[in-house]
Amino acid sequence: MLRTSTDPGELLWWGTRTAARYMGAQAEAYGRRNAAPPEMLVHVTTTSIVAKTAVAD
Repeated sequence: MLRTSTDPGELLWWGTRTAARYMGAQAEAYGRRNAAPPEMLVHVTTTSIVAKTAVAD
């Protein structure tokens, strides 16, 4: 399943949450910057995962 959103509030919430993981104290500034058009949020629900091991061997 796939869902897209351009809702500014949702973009701000997810952008800030993601930035907090990587940018620490600067998360809010990055969240605001990334919540502006033309940014889009994409939610993907996985239904199947296929994996292979030792591909590089």
